[in-house]
Amino acid sequence: MKQHPVLTAVFGVALLLLAACSQSVQGAAQAGSSVSTSSASTSTSSSEESTTDTTEYSDSTDTSSGLDSDTEYWFTTFCQGISDLAQYASPDTSGQTLAQAQETVAEAYTNISVSAQTTVEILQLTPPPTVANGEDLAKAAIDRLSSLSSVYGKGAQTITALTPSSETDLKGAIDAIEKEASDAQPNTMADVDPAVLAAAKELPECQKVLN
Repeated sequence: MKQHPVLTAVFGVALLLLAACSQSVQGAAQAGSSVSTSSASTSTSSSEESTTDTTEYSDSTDTSSGLDSDTEYWFTTFCQGISDLAQYASPDTSGQTLAQAQETVAEAYTNISVSAQTTVEILQLTPPPTVANGEDLAKAAIDRLSSLSSVYGKGAQTITALTPSSETDLKGAIDAIEKEASDAQPNTMADVDPAVLAAAKELPECQKVLN
């Protein structure tokens, strides 16, 4: 069986999240903190480590990126979280039966949900970027990821409970979940000076996320 075309919709909203961040986080520079987000399976340990890291990186001196250390840390943390989440995009169902594809989609949705929630927990422990509207930006990012985690968590349960007789049935369920996730996203993020975004795009962790 070829890869199910229905699966191209999986993670559609997650990727829209990235686009929204790069377009409305029109950014320029001062403060936040940095944490390392590894994978969805390390949720607890990542959250614990971030508590220590937030303390260690509390000074706000300028860095080589042109952002102050807190702002650089926040963008780095955010981008690491999005990169972790994005690894579950477009799950491969090549050669799978309908039942196997269904399981693959449910697993992808679960991983998206857990990864997003892990990043929420880390960002909640991370000081917001020290820029104009930085607190609003941080709150918007947390709200977006929280919504994403909730919708995809419930979506995984919905997909698991299905008894599809065809790919069309599975596609219909996925489309409904993707629409719900899209509708749950706030329309805009806080406006930030364009110089911040330009500097953030240069951070190694953010080059693929914000560009």
